[in-house]
Amino acid sequence: MARIDHSFSIDKPPDVAQAMFVRDIAPELAKDRDFEIASEGPGQLIFSDGFEPGSDVDPNFEESTREREDREDPDAAFGRTLIHAPADLPSMFPRHIQVDFSAEVTGTRVRVHGHVERDVRHGLELLGTPKHWPEIADQPHD
Repeated sequence: MARIDHSFSIDKPPDVAQAMFVRDIAPELAKDRDFEIASEGPGQLIFSDGFEPGSDVDPNFEESTREREDREDPDAAFGRTLIHAPADLPSMFPRHIQVDFSAEVTGTRVRVHGHVERDVRHGLELLGTPKHWPEIADQPHD
């Protein structure tokens, strides 16, 4: 998992910039990586992959062999310290993206931050650079 904290400006008001992001970027995140809009409000979008931090069941969690053995034979755990940790480390840092839209004198400051895979981070860091979104928002592209 990689941390992202990327900002750029767009020459549109915040509500228009947010609507464009939902129209153009959100479907790509959903199609390519199963990110869905978990929360939407004025000036903010939160994308999640379906796992909610703090929930009782992590869909990525797999019971370790040691935990299964301890459950099947409680005496096997006697005298040893058990460490209960997810078998899948990325589940400790669930994938999520928060996008904030703040008014600037000439438009909107867009801040994209959260935890994603490195290739997703790379793609999101291209937003706001020449020949990428939002510059190409109204042009046909892949």
